[in-house]
Amino acid sequence: MVLEHRETPNLFSSRRLEVLELFAAQYAISFENIRLYEQLQQQNDQLEHTVAQRTQELERKSHYLLAILDALPMPYALTTLSGECISSNALLNERLEVPPDQLTGQSMVQFYDSPEDRQRFLAQLEQHGSVSNFECRLRTRQQQRFWALVSATYVDLQDERVIFSTISDFSEYKALEKQLYQEANTDALTGILNRRAWLALAAKQQTAHPFRISCILMIDLDHFKALNDNYGHAAGDEVLRQFTTSIQRELREDDLFGRMGGEEFAIVFGGLDLDRAYSAAERLRTMVEGLSVMIDTEELRFTFSAGLCRLRPSEPVTSALKRADKGLYQAKASGRNQVWFEKEDAHRPDI
Repeated sequence: MVLEHRETPNLFSSRRLEVLELFAAQYAISFENIRLYEQLQQQNDQLEHTVAQRTQELERKSHYLLAILDALPMPYALTTLSGECISSNALLNERLEVPPDQLTGQSMVQFYDSPEDRQRFLAQLEQHGSVSNFECRLRTRQQQRFWALVSATYVDLQDERVIFSTISDFSEYKALEKQLYQEANTDALTGILNRRAWLALAAKQQTAHPFRISCILMIDLDHFKALNDNYGHAAGDEVLRQFTTSIQRELREDDLFGRMGGEEFAIVFGGLDLDRAYSAAERLRTMVEGLSVMIDTEELRFTFSAGLCRLRPSEPVTSALKRADKGLYQAKASGRNQVWFEKEDAHRPDI
């Protein structure tokens, strides 16, 4: 629409109208651009404010996270999937005997005592996404080995998947476990297997090798009660220790030696037929016959009697032990200081 003055008719020619229309359009566009720019500037200011708030929030959370991690009462580490240390706390550095700030960038693989443990740990982590109380042996930079429980999980850190791990040293627990096992399975005086452990291991050997030839020797020290009565229990204990130490030196790796109680002992001769087992038993008897124990200024000598039998295929160990025990009593009845075996065993094929 154009308004024209009455005293100046034809002021707006068609050409001028085109120019005015173009000018008006440009003005409208400029005005709209200014409005859009101001709107965009407001949005940009708002976005920058939001980003600043989020950045402060992330920095605050990061600060809190670092504070929480540093306060953890156990060693921890952030590592890459290949094992390179990204971050750790002072407790881990101290346990691994690494100076402060020298663990970052180092491979944690070097601290595993066995490479197979590291592979099993990673396999479990990949399969389950996390690992709880993985038992393994670690070693410090000074090559001091210790038992550890390792727990771990994946963490996405700045678009990179890493591993967060904690370590708990339970060497004292393992030492106590070993001590309890030894106390439950060994004889306190002599240090060899007790009756329960000997029977269990003998049965386990028989199950593992059902067709292997083996023999059982049941031993009893001669006149041991009289020795205790005449010289005291301390002397008797010393005789038992000297006896077991001497016997152990003569046995093979396949042999199983245990104390059945009091002055009674048993041996499994693994892989020996009756003739060879008898020869081995005689060597032991002759060796013990030549031993002496000094009690104060007096030299004590002692001997043993024994019963020998072949452990038959599928026969319970306790049954064979009873047969060997019968042979033992026959040896004592025949004058002691000898090895006696069942005659029927001497004619049985060793299969």
